Amino acid sequence: SCDCADPSFADLQIVDVRMASGTTALEVIVAAPPQDPILLRGIGERLQSAEGLLRAAIGASICRKRLPRLRFRLVPSSI
Repeated sequence: SCDCADPSFADLQIVDVRMASGTTALEVIVAAPPQDPILLRGIGERLQSAEGLLRAAIGASICRKRLPRLRFRLVPSSI
């Protein structure tokens, strides 16, 4: 949990986190309520731009010398 002031993050849920194939990045699977594809693309872009803040929040919670990069993939939620 972190203080992300972006209200578009309020209804998002992390579904899974796994190593992205062929990289050292973590792929974060995020469920979003069904929306217009253009709005979803904007949410994905805002998530990626908040990567530094999110990595810092993760770093404060775990002990690792280096934190992997984060890549986000939005999927529709099952509402």
